[in-house]
Amino acid sequence: PKPNPKPNPNPNPDPNPNPQPDLNPNAVVAVTAAAGVAEGTEGGVALSAEDEAMLSGAHGEAARVAMRIVRRVAALQGAAKLVDVTQVHIDGVIYLGPGSLAVAQKFVAWGGRVRVPTTLNSGSVDRRRWRALEVPPALGEPAAALGDAYLALGCTPSFTCAPYLLESAPKGGGEHVGWGESNAVVFANSVLGARTQKYADFLDICLALTGRAPRAGCHLDGERRAALVLALPPELPAAALDDDSLYPLLGYLVGLKTEGQVPVLEGLTALAGAPPLVRRDRLKAFSAAVGTTAAVPMYHIAGVTPEAPTAAAALGLGLAPEAAAQAA
Repeated sequence: PKPNPKPNPNPNPDPNPNPQPDLNPNAVVAVTAAAGVAEGTEGGVALSAEDEAMLSGAHGEAARVAMRIVRRVAALQGAAKLVDVTQVHIDGVIYLGPGSLAVAQKFVAWGGRVRVPTTLNSGSVDRRRWRALEVPPALGEPAAALGDAYLALGCTPSFTCAPYLLESAPKGGGEHVGWGESNAVVFANSVLGARTQKYADFLDICLALTGRAPRAGCHLDGERRAALVLALPPELPAAALDDDSLYPLLGYLVGLKTEGQVPVLEGLTALAGAPPLVRRDRLKAFSAAVGTTAAVPMYHIAGVTPEAPTAAAALGLGLAPEAAAQAA
């Protein structure tokens, strides 16, 4: 005999399971005011003439709202000014609910277009095959629509959580970018020498629409310096360093030890004998693990990563007084 069907826990389902909220651009005011930044106090953030033009609406409503949000976040972070970013990576393409779709679609309705090259993170569903994979329409439809909205804003359909593997990845150290996705941020700062904070969903698209970011966090020299030294035990077998499984485990442990401080790891090259053992694929695994257990957006490995030829250099030791003051 066939089993009895399970009772429907919701005999009167909502005919519109994914209602889209009306996004109020003034909502950010209430949020930041609650955090202690009163309306009008963003005057401490110096704006360029182009920033002012965006804020006045000269480049459309999407750019105006995005600039308003970027400026208020800069005020929250105590940033004195904004910085140009050469590219953005959007983490907010992952569907988190009706609000996440509403944000993107509202920027589309306002005629928004990204001002800098912008890549997209992996989405919540396979946009081409979610029906064949039997993803419920309640998730598949809005998740696919979210990807469509970001493409309509001019984003590149990369759909990857590893933008550092793309041809468009930053090539030179010191390049300011606006990336979301924790593992990508850690790799960009630590291995590529690029400069980005861990930008949150929804803020990332505001950076893309304006090409600007708060000059705070890892955009600043002083925030990139190590404040914690971690050392590998000298008795660690050298053969272990040629084992791929070491690097995610080591990154996981390093992340646990950081306690909010940028770390520098010593002893890896001395044990390995040569930096080539610490290949980029291993640094990718290390970075992803650090991003899992640590809030910090970067690390240094003495003799391996670009800003740490030595542990002392990563700590900022040996700087001339005027250089140290500028870095701070």
